[in-house]
Amino acid sequence: MGNGSIVNAKGKGIVAIQAKEATKYIRDVLLVPDLEQSLLSVGQLVEHGYMVHFEDNGCKIYDKSDGKKVMANVKMEKSRNFPISFHYLRYNALKVEVKNESWLWHKRYGHLNFQSLRSLQQKEMVYGLPKIESKKDICEGCVLGKQHRESFPREKAWRAKAPLELVHTDVCGPMRTPSLSENRYFIIFIDDYSRMTWVHFMRQKLEEAISEAFEGLWMYLLCTYS
Repeated sequence: MGNGSIVNAKGKGIVAIQAKEATKYIRDVLLVPDLEQSLLSVGQLVEHGYMVHFEDNGCKIYDKSDGKKVMANVKMEKSRNFPISFHYLRYNALKVEVKNESWLWHKRYGHLNFQSLRSLQQKEMVYGLPKIESKKDICEGCVLGKQHRESFPREKAWRAKAPLELVHTDVCGPMRTPSLSENRYFIIFIDDYSRMTWVHFMRQKLEEAISEAFEGLWMYLLCTYS
C-alpha cells in the first residue's frame, strides 16, 4: 500500500459489471476484505484490452474489442481522485459440483507437474488424491516461477591502463566492536591499475561521510603525486 503496509488477498476471480450498452468483465480481481474501498488498477485494465484516456477534468475508459466504445466516463474530484461507480451483476449458484480438482492439487503440491501428480495417484502414494487430468491451460504461477534474468554479456573484463583510471570502492560495517575512535564502519578504495589500497574509518554509514572520505582521498592524491 502507499504507507508500506501489506494486506492479504483472500481470493481471486472475475467481476461482471453492467456498462452503458453491454456486460463487461474485469478479470484477475483480488478479494481484499481489509480494504474499505475497492481500487481499480489502470494497468490491470490495459492488460485486459481496455484503454484509459485521461483528460483535464476526468478520464474515459474504452473497450478496444468493442470498437473503442466508451465504457465509463469518470470525473475528477477536488481531491484529485477518480471515483467510479459500477453496477455489479450478482450470480447465484444454487448447486455447485466440482468434478475435476486437478488444478487444486497442482497448487497444493507446490505447482507440481501433472505427469508427476498422475504418477502419485496411479501408484496410490497419496491418500484421497483423485484422478488427475492433464491441463492445456497455462498456470500463471508456473510461468512467473520459471522466469530468470538474462545472463551477463560475454565481454572481456575491462582493466585500467593508468593509475586512478578505475577505482573500486565498498563500505563495510557495522562492526560489533568499535575502534578506539568509536568507528564501526570503514570504506575501502582500490586502484585497479596499481592495486594500491586506502582505508577510511567512519562512525556512521552516511552519504555525507562517504563523500567526505572520497574527497579527502582525492585531495591527498593530488597533493602527493601532482
